[in-house]
Amino acid sequence: MMTEETGVTDRGHEQDLRETVHRLMTPEQVTAAAGGEIAYSLRITDPTRDTTRSELWMLRPGESPIKLIADAECTAPAFSPDGSRIAFLKSDGSKSQVCLLPLSGGEPDQLTSLPGGAGHPVWSPDGRSIAFSAPVDRRSPDAGERGSSQAPIVIDRLGFKEDGRGFTGTVRAHLHVLDVDTGEVRQVTDGDWEANQPAWSPDSSHLAFSARMAERGDINLTSAAYIVDLGDHGATPQTVGPEHGVMGAITWTPDGASLVVVGSLGPINGPQGLLKIALDGSGVTDLAAPLQRNVMAGAPAYPGAFPQVTDRGTVIFCARDRGYTNLYEVDLAGGTPRRLPTIPSSNVRGASVSAQADRVAVIIDSPSTFAEIAIVELADESVRVLTAHNPRVDELGFLVREERDFTISDGVTVSGWVLRANDASSPGPVLLDIHGGPHNAWNGAVDDVHLYHQVLARRGWTILTVNPRGSDGYGPSFFNAIDGAWGVGDSADLLEPIDQLVEAGIADPARLALAGYSYGGYLTCYLTSRDHRFAAAVAGGTISDMTSMVGASAEGRFLHFELGSDPWDDRDTFPMVSPYAQVSQVQTPTLLVHGADDLVCPLGQAELWFSALRTRGVPTQLVVYPNGSHLFPIDGPPSHRIDYNQRIVDCLTQFVTAEQGAS
Repeated sequence: MMTEETGVTDRGHEQDLRETVHRLMTPEQVTAAAGGEIAYSLRITDPTRDTTRSELWMLRPGESPIKLIADAECTAPAFSPDGSRIAFLKSDGSKSQVCLLPLSGGEPDQLTSLPGGAGHPVWSPDGRSIAFSAPVDRRSPDAGERGSSQAPIVIDRLGFKEDGRGFTGTVRAHLHVLDVDTGEVRQVTDGDWEANQPAWSPDSSHLAFSARMAERGDINLTSAAYIVDLGDHGATPQTVGPEHGVMGAITWTPDGASLVVVGSLGPINGPQGLLKIALDGSGVTDLAAPLQRNVMAGAPAYPGAFPQVTDRGTVIFCARDRGYTNLYEVDLAGGTPRRLPTIPSSNVRGASVSAQADRVAVIIDSPSTFAEIAIVELADESVRVLTAHNPRVDELGFLVREERDFTISDGVTVSGWVLRANDASSPGPVLLDIHGGPHNAWNGAVDDVHLYHQVLARRGWTILTVNPRGSDGYGPSFFNAIDGAWGVGDSADLLEPIDQLVEAGIADPARLALAGYSYGGYLTCYLTSRDHRFAAAVAGGTISDMTSMVGASAEGRFLHFELGSDPWDDRDTFPMVSPYAQVSQVQTPTLLVHGADDLVCPLGQAELWFSALRTRGVPTQLVVYPNGSHLFPIDGPPSHRIDYNQRIVDCLTQFVTAEQGAS
């Protein structure tokens, strides 16, 4: 493996990577007002400071987008009910506070000064209050000064670790309500649990939220929906609906009689539905059940949007089908959801319904465009893209993925995408890249994370991305097909498509490479410990030892539900699925890339793999990105994202000789 002393193998495309990373912009957190205005945050890179920041932008009907606030980190815009003001978060670099910008003119006012900062502002329907979830330090008074690094940390529940919010172990997110006129902020929930984003009742008297509040909620990972009465300052949140399901994003029906929740009645690792929960206890209905698809509320690397109830008696929400996140509408009374029109083969990664419920503002990306703001007109089902923050894919010379189905030997068909230049040599080098999750999915839309795909394809490589069993978008049975069988249940879905590319004369069996991040990093280690066909491998944010992951990861209990057992009770499953159990068989030169502050897949997982390979004489290198979280390839400093892409290119071209393709 290359070293810093010997230098990199080839930096021919480093400038292209750098310029692309610096040039691309990402609209986020879109919100629509009654008058047709649209506000959103726009994430841009600042090369001089090696940072990213989000700016506050606005679109008025018939006008070009304008920046509302210059040179400030601004996120989470929310129009007041009358459309005259925007509440948003402004960051000082470490903490975000709620601010208010009058659209009639003037400077924004900062409304909060909380020690831990504030979360996304949510207006009350009467426009008098703003609710949000904010970090609260629950350190006992005798534990030392607030934030003292010398004070002991007492942890009684699983999953709470250093989280970058300025405190360790004792911080919990709780609901607060801000009186817009007086500026008074009141904390309305408390406890050794965390409250998710709140939703106002139609009469502005109650807040609904989801939380993992049960005594053993950290063990069984169940969560419930709760309502708190704001008229009673000492009110205890009351459970609504199932106490042992999985509840997430919440909204209310217009009559205030029910909640609509993204969640499920089953385990946390199952597909999510759209649950209508009656407050009177009369029942729960999954409005999205006829789709047999996973409802997507939206998260980094998981496109989607919060469900929104309209005044036409419907709910607009996102669900994933064949890897793509689509927009749907369903009647509150039930029935079959209908897919709303969007750009073909696109992902919706944010949505906001206008007050008149006649249009939906969305953030959308597709095979030909990076993320932009668009409008879906519900009356005539037309779609108009309103912004052009990013160059089109063809302007950058990017190649487009072509969908291709693969039939596995047991008869199951898996979908995949092939990226290659038209003049690529055949047979040529192939990179199999494995997605994370495991319940995530590839699709044909362009993205700004895997830029190394484009660099390699222009050098004559073929990039193969496959949605194996366990991937999202193909129904519950496919989603749950690898329960208790990580690696075992999905390996054929990844390896047999390579065999088929070899048979088709596309892949050279002597020039195969493997890469993946998170669950994809896990499978990279798993496959190289069981299969020797790959000439090089890159494992990012990896899992190498399943047993230690259970205790070391902030999300370690997730493995109990994925594998159906715990390592102290199951002496068979964990060695069967653990890469480390057969690390002595690895022969593949391997690059490991990992964030130093990764709490999901801790750095020790990569160190275990690196130490074993290094000791055994297998060419290996571990690259650690300072302060990097599990999501550093998405939201890390520009220099880290550029370096991450370039190192993957360097490693693969060093160990896999590629014939020169298109320049």
